[in-house]
Amino acid sequence: SLSGEQQQQQQQHLRLGDNLEEHTSDEEAKQSSGKWTIRTTETPNNIIINYDEQQRPVIYTFFQQAADELDNQQNIDEQDDMLSYWKQTWYDAGWDPQILTLQDAQRHPNFETNTALLQELDITDYDMLCFQRWMAMAVVGGG
Repeated sequence: SLSGEQQQQQQQHLRLGDNLEEHTSDEEAKQSSGKWTIRTTETPNNIIINYDEQQRPVIYTFFQQAADELDNQQNIDEQDDMLSYWKQTWYDAGWDPQILTLQDAQRHPNFETNTALLQELDITDYDMLCFQRWMAMAVVGGG
């Protein structure tokens, strides 16, 4: 059940979104009212998104170049392009996209112990990173 203030904010949010059709695909309009900062955008698929800029939900991915792939510059460039596309697409959809890396996983309190145990299994770099991805997600509170 929404409180009176939450209902008013929701109604204000909807009112601010009434003029969405006026915006073009390359235009973003900001409107402010009290605590709300509303951003309106239209995606390449002509989907209009109206969201509270200050309360974007967070979405995570994990990326770390595997050591056995560091000599393949074309692969590195393609992966950089893919990550940029991923981040921009989620941002345009109203999310706060975050790319986690090995440095995030290293903040896990059991990183050293878990990594040492995994190294005993003689697994590939890719498989090691899969486990380390879970540690990175745990550090940020899950997803």
